[in-house]
Amino acid sequence: MIGKPEYWHSFPSGHAALAFLLFGSLFFGKSPKAIWVSALIYALLVAWSRIAVGAHFPTDVIGGAFIGLVGAGLAMLIYHRTACGRTTG
Repeated sequence: MIGKPEYWHSFPSGHAALAFLLFGSLFFGKSPKAIWVSALIYALLVAWSRIAVGAHFPTDVIGGAFIGLVGAGLAMLIYHRTACGRTTG
């Protein structure tokens, strides 16, 4: 473990949320498979590292991942239901 352990105010993991938001945006946005798979590997490594250094409990990281994926899904849903996601022609 690196640094002093924190036993409160660690839910959710902001690092995991941001990493999974990136992955979800690429996945739900229908990016090429190689790109979103790379983002998934990155997100999993970020999540693992937060636990490995003792900054978060696994539930903190799972909560952050959930928040990131839901955020990406909602963003894509709003995008497709508004004029931004519609094409003319």
